[in-house]
Amino acid sequence: MIQPAPYSEILADNIRAARSRRRITQASLARRMKALGYRWHFQTVGAVERGERTLAANELLGLSLALETTLDDLLLPPIAGQYAVLPGGQYIGLPAGRRLPRPADWESAWDGDESRLSTGPIREGEEN
Repeated sequence: MIQPAPYSEILADNIRAARSRRRITQASLARRMKALGYRWHFQTVGAVERGERTLAANELLGLSLALETTLDDLLLPPIAGQYAVLPGGQYIGLPAGRRLPRPADWESAWDGDESRLSTGPIREGEEN
């Protein structure tokens, strides 16, 4: 059985793992977050990945875009049957045997550290 872990550790681990999967540096992630309008530096990324910095909800959305992944991949325990422990002692996680859906292909969202995401409203029939 996988031992439960504090939620802050799972969140930090998930962000670090997502960055590693994309093969981008902390500095690159910080540049991507800046391109999305967040005041991040590579030190910010390090503090987040060590679980030393609390994230705002809007930063989580930005991270999912910058890391080309889903919020589920960032927020939930990555292994079925693994549970996170919330500060109040509650457990969260997926039961063994269940899988999260995989993210759609976001390859076109970034050109290096430059965002290709729309900066204006998307009209019906257009893609983001």
